[in-house]
Amino acid sequence: MISSAHDQPSGMAPEEFKRQLAELSRVVFAASNYFVIWKALWPTEEAGETINRHAHFFSPVRNALRGMVLIELAKMFDGDANAISLTKLVATARRGGSRLVPNSTNDDMRRLARQLDQYNDLRNRIKQMRDQHLAHLDPSPLVHAPLPLGEIEALIAGVQAMLNDLSRWHDQSITAYVFQERDSARATGYVVGVLKKEAAWLQRSPHEKTAKYLMEVWADAEAIGHGPPTDG
Repeated sequence: MISSAHDQPSGMAPEEFKRQLAELSRVVFAASNYFVIWKALWPTEEAGETINRHAHFFSPVRNALRGMVLIELAKMFDGDANAISLTKLVATARRGGSRLVPNSTNDDMRRLARQLDQYNDLRNRIKQMRDQHLAHLDPSPLVHAPLPLGEIEALIAGVQAMLNDLSRWHDQSITAYVFQERDSARATGYVVGVLKKEAAWLQRSPHEKTAKYLMEVWADAEAIGHGPPTDG
């Protein structure tokens, strides 16, 4: 537990701390949801042919999802005085000590601060993209700031872990993000799979389509106990 000797006035009530944790959790829920769909729509070897066939749809959808991921992640590190952000909440928790995170130690809080610092470069690149291109249209040329898929994925996982640390230290609760991510990935895969099957169906000859249709009719008839149609 954090020693009261290290507690400093934070000006934030435990109820407000909990509320802000919940708000940030909703933000990272959105970011992770957009991300898994964005990732699932990349033209991989398995789904590339289907996605590229509908490129006029999937390409702008991927671009929109990427923008939303970056906007949501930028919120986590917003430095505006009136904004709720993870960086501000970590600083508040360190000042509030046992009032806000009674189940943590001083070492826990120092580790969390170091973990947050390790994302400084990526956070700056995301902010640059948001400020110059996403939230505003900067008249100066966009500075190239690479944002690899793997780095974004690692940042989302890191933010989720840090929020769960704060929540666990506050009132011993955590949020399970994995279920929504799994469901979003499955739903996206299902949609791509339907389009893939449709493309395979359209490539069949009329004779194959007729044979397939008759087989399905016979299977339905057998399922309800009537058996396949017979001559005479």
